[in-house]
Amino acid sequence: MRARSGEMRSDSPFRPTPLQFGLATLGFFGLGVQASGLASAAPALGVLFFFRKKVPPAKKKKQDNAQRMQKDLDDPKQRSLKEALSSVKFPILSKKEIIKALGGARSAVRIDSRLVPAREVADRCFSKARRFESAEEVERAFLSSSWASMVLNLVNLTPFPVYIQEPLKRVLGLSYVEGYPIARLLPRLRYPIESPADLLAKIEEARSRISETIDEETEPVATLESAESPGPQAEKPQQPA
Repeated sequence: MRARSGEMRSDSPFRPTPLQFGLATLGFFGLGVQASGLASAAPALGVLFFFRKKVPPAKKKKQDNAQRMQKDLDDPKQRSLKEALSSVKFPILSKKEIIKALGGARSAVRIDSRLVPAREVADRCFSKARRFESAEEVERAFLSSSWASMVLNLVNLTPFPVYIQEPLKRVLGLSYVEGYPIARLLPRLRYPIESPADLLAKIEEARSRISETIDEETEPVATLESAESPGPQAEKPQQPA
C-alpha cells in the first residue's frame, strides 16, 4: 500500500529532530573553533620552544669549558702530581727537570681536583725551595705556595715602576695564574705599575674581569705567540734601563 504524503515510511533514513540537529551543529562548530585555535597557537608554541631550548652563548661557553675540564679530570691518562713524579730520579734541581718529568711545557697534572699546567707547578715550587728530594716535597712546596708568592719571586730583580709590559713579559710571560697564562693578562693591566704589590693587585683585577666575561681558557698554553697583542697605547715614558 502506498503511504500517504504526510506519513514517514518505515524504510526511510533517520531524520533528526530540530533539537538534535542544533546540538550536532554546535558540536561541529566547537571542534572547528578548537582546531583553528590550535592552528593559530602552533607558531607561538614553536617560538616558545625555540627560546626555551636556546642557550645564551656565554652560558654555553661556560658549560662547554666545565664539561671539557671535567672530561680531562676524569681521563685515566691524566696523572696526579705524585703519579707523574713516581719514576723521576731525585733530587730535582731545576724547573726544567720538573717540567720534563710532568710531560713537557704543554702538559698539566691533577692537583686537588683541578688541572695545573706543568710550568705553574715548577714556578710555584721553586718560589719555595731550590732542591727537592722526593715527590712529597714537590707537592708540599706547591700546596704551601700561591700565585702571588710565585709572581713576587719571578719579578724579584725587575725594577719598578714599570711603564710597559715588555719587562714583565720577559720574567712572567711563560707562567700562569691559577691555570691562566700571565702573558694574556699583561696587555690588560693598567700601566704604570708602581710596585710589586701594585702588580699583584692589578693581576687580580684583570683576572677577575676575565672571569666575569667568561673568557676562560682550560687548555694550557706555553708560548708567547698565543698571547694577545696589546692594543694602541697612549704615549708613555720609556722604561728605564
